[in-house]
Amino acid sequence: MRIIPLGLGQSDGTLVFWDNHPEIEAYFNKATEAISEVRWGAGALEEQPFLVLYLFTSTQAVEMYLPETLPTSVDTKIPVWATILNWKPQVLKVRYGNLPTDGEHEVTLLLPKGPGELCMDKLDDFVRLTRQQMDKGPVDETTAYVIEQIETIVTPA
Repeated sequence: MRIIPLGLGQSDGTLVFWDNHPEIEAYFNKATEAISEVRWGAGALEEQPFLVLYLFTSTQAVEMYLPETLPTSVDTKIPVWATILNWKPQVLKVRYGNLPTDGEHEVTLLLPKGPGELCMDKLDDFVRLTRQQMDKGPVDETTAYVIEQIETIVTPA
């Protein structure tokens, strides 16, 4: 399943991504899902770069395509990648359906907490390994852009 959030907010100190596709409800069996593994990647949809969060449960895989910015309201956007890096989430929520404020239609994703399995550990690994690849030779433009932007957020000038 592919989730492409249209909005970002927070609820009870947890990042909440909103996607207007109601079929997300049928994909998850419970209101709370334990994620067994997390991986990161980079990709593009319609020429827009995304940081891709791969979430694996015991039986399924979800790709969450995270753009650089998302709206938090009609007239306010925030930097998604910087927000994730600053919040260091261990839990995420995904709301689905017509309204981003509808807490009745959401799934809570419990991210792995073991040593070396934290969401942010995996992001650090992805950036480090991709940077090593970039130092050895060219990688695709989108991946290079995403890595450079994340490195800029982590180590500002």
